[in-house]
Amino acid sequence: MLRQHQIYYMIMLTILSLIVSLIIWEFYVEELLEGPLEVFEEPEDPAIKWEFVTTAVVASVLSLIVPFLYLFRLQKVAEDAYQELSTAKTAAEQASTSKSEFIANVSHDLRSPLNAILGFTEMMKERVFGQLGDPHYDDYVVGINESGTLILNLVNDILDISKIEAGKYELVEEVVDITNCIKASVTMHTMQAETKNIRLNHTMDQTPLRLFGDEKAINQILNNLISNAIKFTHSDGEITVNSWICDTEKLNVQVSDTGMGMSREDIDKALSPYGQVDRKQARKHEGTGLGLYLCCQLVDLHSGELSFDSEVGKGTTVTVRFPSQRIESCN
Repeated sequence: MLRQHQIYYMIMLTILSLIVSLIIWEFYVEELLEGPLEVFEEPEDPAIKWEFVTTAVVASVLSLIVPFLYLFRLQKVAEDAYQELSTAKTAAEQASTSKSEFIANVSHDLRSPLNAILGFTEMMKERVFGQLGDPHYDDYVVGINESGTLILNLVNDILDISKIEAGKYELVEEVVDITNCIKASVTMHTMQAETKNIRLNHTMDQTPLRLFGDEKAINQILNNLISNAIKFTHSDGEITVNSWICDTEKLNVQVSDTGMGMSREDIDKALSPYGQVDRKQARKHEGTGLGLYLCCQLVDLHSGELSFDSEVGKGTTVTVRFPSQRIESCN
């Protein structure tokens, strides 16, 4: 197919050819018949008549052939360009599909042995078959279990992102008690916060807040936000988790900290896939940069919004807003 500007060029060339043809015609008419007003009079000399007819025919043929030659050339160029784009598009789609399949396969292959490791270490921690012997083994088992859990969570995040980007992530929606989800997430991270001497608080409405959504995804959002807040909050800092229904009838979940804070540029980087804040203090903390990006995608799947309010050196507040339609669905 020809592009619009190429068609314009062809039309302009056709008009130009016709103008040239008319100029040639007029020139010969004036030269041979001594005056433009005698154009339609037949010359008496046969030789002059023949030259006149030949010139007119040649000019007319040229005015028709040249545009078609240009048209043929443009068509060939357009077909070649389309073929190149089509080939590149197919190659890119195949590469993307192969990448997604590879990530999915590797993630599944990693999860099976990791689950086995976590299961065995959990049994050892609980002393299912008796004492381990040397007390050092107790610490080793805890370390193995925590490391395995960290890797498993990372694998799950990679697999979820791969599904979301491929458009294959499906929400398992049900009525979810947000209050219970927040309590469970805060309880799970309390020990991690106490290790850094950070106060982890939560304040919620007395009335239970319920939402129609995917409980697993909502827990992932909460866990990632609270975990990030703990990572980037100094010792003796404070983290607060709030939830309420605002005037616009949206359900808000907010995680605030008194940590290092971020600039606008850092926020944009943190919200991009695999983006990490590139400051010395931030680089002390482990992470792949998937957490906040995954949060954004999961919130978006719920038709919600995620916003940042942060200032370097003073802390960060992340607010998740779920639409009123999801709250009304619970009634």
